[in-house]
Amino acid sequence: MSEQREWRISDSALPLRVWADYITLRATCEATMPRAARTDTAEKSRRYREGRKAAGMKLVRIWVPDPRSPAFAAMAEREAASLRGAPEEQEALDFIEAAMRDLDLDA
Repeated sequence: MSEQREWRISDSALPLRVWADYITLRATCEATMPRAARTDTAEKSRRYREGRKAAGMKLVRIWVPDPRSPAFAAMAEREAASLRGAPEEQEALDFIEAAMRDLDLDA
């Protein structure tokens, strides 16, 4: 059996029992430890949402396809293949180029 020792760090401390690889604490009284103050997450979120609303913002949640999924890649490839060589392809490319020109990317 492992060697067992008992120490008292101070008169008010809990006794420690040490076995070979671990330490156990043994309570000597019925007193409870004071809890650290916790931030209530729901309250914090509510205050944040109220601040955003006061700033004129509106929360909108939407589901979008995951661009990392194989299904998304296959769908994008199918759509690109259907446009390849079609007159709509040039129209789509012209639209994208015009949109990029409107963005001020140098700022």
